[in-house]
Amino acid sequence: MTEDGDLAATGVDKRPDAETVLIRQGEARHILDCLATLDPDRARAVRSAYLDGETCEGIAEAI
Repeated sequence: MTEDGDLAATGVDKRPDAETVLIRQGEARHILDCLATLDPDRARAVRSAYLDGETCEGIAEAI
């Protein structure tokens, strides 16, 4: 069933509201700004750990 179909059937919209979207965008921008201040290898390690779910062992091997 499509998302529109789910909304029509349940009356519940599971999408975030506009305020939540703006807050998430601001937080993402802040995180990217912080990552930009790091050495590229360290930034890649942080992205791997927190965004890709890479283990410490996997990051150590990649470095």
